This record gives sequence, structure tokens and C-alpha cells, in this order.
Amino acid sequence: MDGYLDLSEDAPKDPTNINLHTLGTMALIIIIIFGSIFILSSLYSNDLKSKSGAEQSLLFGTREFTREIEGEEFKMIAENYYIITGLVVSRDEFGRYPTDKLSPLDITIAWGELMESDYYRSFNFERRERTVKYRYLFFDEMDPLPHEYITNHISNNHLIFSEEKVNEISKEVQVGDVIKIEGYLVQVYKKQDKDTYLIVWPSSTKKWDLREASSRVLYVEDVTILGSLDLPEHVPIESQEIGDLIWKN
Repeated sequence: MDGYLDLSEDAPKDPTNINLHTLGTMALIIIIIFGSIFILSSLYSNDLKSKSGAEQSLLFGTREFTREIEGEEFKMIAENYYIITGLVVSRDEFGRYPTDKLSPLDITIAWGELMESDYYRSFNFERRERTVKYRYLFFDEMDPLPHEYITNHISNNHLIFSEEKVNEISKEVQVGDVIKIEGYLVQVYKKQDKDTYLIVWPSSTKKWDLREASSRVLYVEDVTILGSLDLPEHVPIESQEIGDLIWKN
């Protein structure tokens, strides 16, 4: 009848209302899905960050390892056991010289707050042979990190592998992976004559080494890939006069 709204089951449905209802439901589902992905991603990232860090313990006495490469004899002496866990921000492989075959891979690791996307993108890394140089520039919306914090949370590591299978695992490591390396901090000596060895590769053994040029030489017993992070692109720093430059050999 005129003037009355027909609410019976047989009444014709307005397709516009049905479509709007369906679209609203789909939009809500999409928001929930992407929200869940974001939360899970944040939890995953925070879990990896919570596992990051560097642990160093003094040995009772010393351990000694030897290696002969192309007729040259190397001796590695360790006084500290070392475990480092963090984000791979740079890597490079080597093989030209006997010392390169002793240590065929360098991996630069960052941990702590430097694993956060906003901080990571404000860094630019550049490798030159065994040296990594990095420049950073914190943007206005960011809380700047102290210089000491940065130098204490980035480590350039020259890796000597205890066995080939550890070397093979390490070759799979890429920038963006979060890894755990276990082994010994070693001082590397090269045999000069029958009774004389000359140190050719010193390693920092200070737990917190503020020297910018400090690096670690590791005799690696185990490498574990814990996961990987979806990293943003670095924001290019066009002017070499902008940002703080640090290098580690």
C-alpha cells in the first residue's frame, strides 16, 4: 500500500545497498588482514632485534689454530670466545691473495636500534677491499643516536672458517639476513722463518671498542641464519660534506 515500507521477505532488494554492504565488509576484511600482517611483521622484527648483540668471554688460557695456504703458514691465537648476532648490512668475498684464501669473506653486522628500518635507511655503506665505510644522516623526524652507540653497534668481521661446511653456509648469507656467528677472536701471525712469526692481522679484543678503525678477525665455528628483514632503500646522501663518516677496516 502507498505510504508503507514493505519489509516482507518477498519485497525487492535494493542492489545499491547490497553492494555498499559487500564493499564495506571487504574493506574491513582487507584492513584486518593488512593490520595483522603489520603486527606480525613488527613482532617478528622485534624478536630478531631482541636476539641481537655481541657477547665476548675470556678463555682460560689460549687456543691456537694453524693453516697452510700456498706454501705459507699461518697461526691464529685466541684468548676470547665471541658470539655476534645481528643484521648483515654489507658483505664482500675475496680470493686474490693467500690472506684472502685464509679469510675469504667479510661481513659487516649491525644490531640494536640500527636494525630499525628508519635508522637503517639513513645509512649508506661502501666497501673498499677489507674496509667498510659508512655515512649516516638522521632526519628531522628521527631521534638521533649517539656517535658512541653507533660505533659500538656496527662491527666489520673478517671470517676464517674452521671447516668447509661453515664456509658454504656463509656464502648463502646476504644483506638483510639476521645471522648468528660463533667462534674465536684471533690474532693472525704469518711464519717468517723456522722460529719466527710476524703478526699480519690484529683483531680488536675490547668488548666495547670506540675506535672507528677497529675490526674483528673471527675463527668461525658456526653460522646460523635466523631470518631476514624487509629493508627499505637507503636514502642517498648526495653531498660528501653531509653526514658523519666512519670507517672500519
